[in-house]
Amino acid sequence: MDRTLPKERTKALGPVIAKQLDAQQAEISQSFRFGGWSILYVSTGEADDAFVFYSGDPMRSKYVTLWGGVALENEEREIRAWTLKNAPGIPRTLANCFAWHVTKERYPPRTKAAPIRT
Repeated sequence: MDRTLPKERTKALGPVIAKQLDAQQAEISQSFRFGGWSILYVSTGEADDAFVFYSGDPMRSKYVTLWGGVALENEEREIRAWTLKNAPGIPRTLANCFAWHVTKERYPPRTKAAPIRT
């Protein structure tokens, strides 16, 4: 799994992805790459941030699907199933990583507030 995305590549991809999403601009803040596939976390400032799925090079291919929203920690299996269904051919390793990321890693665990003593 490759999570790196050099700044030059980010700058080059931004306008291409913005055009695909019919947006003025696109900022990429996360990348997951494996087996020729890419999942990019994109913010346009015009719609909710989304994970955009590509089966090839995003510079030369249109996205396969996109996902946005919030997933609960106990929804990893459902997110993996959604990914495999909506991104046909995606490597299972990448689908597993994505499902784990949005359910376990994306948001830090909440800490319990200390009880108020009166």
